[in-house]
Order: sequence, then structure tokens, then C-alpha cells
Amino acid sequence: PFRKDRVRLVLLIKRKEGITNEEFSEYWANSHARLFSSVPIVKQNLLKYEQAHMNEQPVNSIGFPAAKWDGIAVFEATSYDKILAIFDSEEYKNTVIPDELRFVDR
Repeated sequence: PFRKDRVRLVLLIKRKEGITNEEFSEYWANSHARLFSSVPIVKQNLLKYEQAHMNEQPVNSIGFPAAKWDGIAVFEATSYDKILAIFDSEEYKNTVIPDELRFVDR
């Protein structure tokens, strides 16, 4: 059934040029996820934060082309306003964006 008590925002993520897929996944899953999840407005506004990392081997083995993206970030909250408030916050701009620039092609 379709849930009406929460919303999701999905972002397609591309790694920064010069970073291997392994380096990207390791950093995003560990260092960045910890940093992002520690930001107070994230703790306050998000119900769930998920990452999906690209793995070309199983995709290619079933005959589909590999995606042009290296990952998918899913943000779940009770409203889009709560999600967007995160990205508009000074906390995010001053703490998270500088970290993203280390491994994400923005």
C-alpha cells in the first residue's frame, strides 16, 4: 500500500573524477554517512537515510547496462519540507557540503 505518513527524496550520486568505485563506496558508507548522520538537523528531521552502491557485475550478468551513477541516496521524512530544511541549513552547508566535495561530483 501507498504510505501517506512519510515521503522520500531520492538522489542519484556520481563519484568525483579520479576516485575509484571502491574508494567512493568506502568513504561514502563510512566517513560521510557518519558525518551526515551526526548533524543535529538530520537527526531531528529524517526518519531514515539509506545508500545503495552500484555493483556492475550482477547488473551486467543479467543483460542490463551499468548505470551512469555510482550510488543512490534515499532520504525519508514526514514531509518534503523537513528534508529540504536539511539541505538549506547552515549546518549542512558548512559541514556536509565540504565533505561531499571530497568524493562526489556535484
